[in-house]
Amino acid sequence: MKLYLFEVEKKMLPIRVTPEDLTFLIDKGFIIRKDDEVLLTKIGKEIFELKEDLFVKFFELFPYKVPDGMGNHRILGTKSPDTILGGKMRKKWHSVTKGNIALQEDMVKALEVEVEYRTRTNTLVYMQNMETWLNNGTWEKYMDAAEQNEEKRSDKIL
Repeated sequence: MKLYLFEVEKKMLPIRVTPEDLTFLIDKGFIIRKDDEVLLTKIGKEIFELKEDLFVKFFELFPYKVPDGMGNHRILGTKSPDTILGGKMRKKWHSVTKGNIALQEDMVKALEVEVEYRTRTNTLVYMQNMETWLNNGTWEKYMDAAEQNEEKRSDKIL
């Protein structure tokens, strides 16, 4: 039995793989054997490769603070997803998205559109805090604009 190491959340985890496990994964088309290496196939990568943590992308896009209109700033979240509030927002994110990657991607695109719009129109003062944004489904207001932006980008490529 060989010992393989897999990276999960920046930690190398030892996984014991039996010859039967390898045969099963090869038969299902998830991996191929090349010389002494075991490689993921395209299907295997889709299933087993770690995806980008879209919550982190969302968190980094979300403004930490915005002008309050009176020369001060209003805090919309926390500086790090590793804080107590950051953990609370991650839980809320997972509660709202239920692991739906397409929804997570849509939410990130919608947030990009809102931040760009509010920056351009100098209305960041009206931006909701992160928890309210998630609770109220605010991304839904910006979904059409996000889809239109995608269409414009693809038109420029063509």
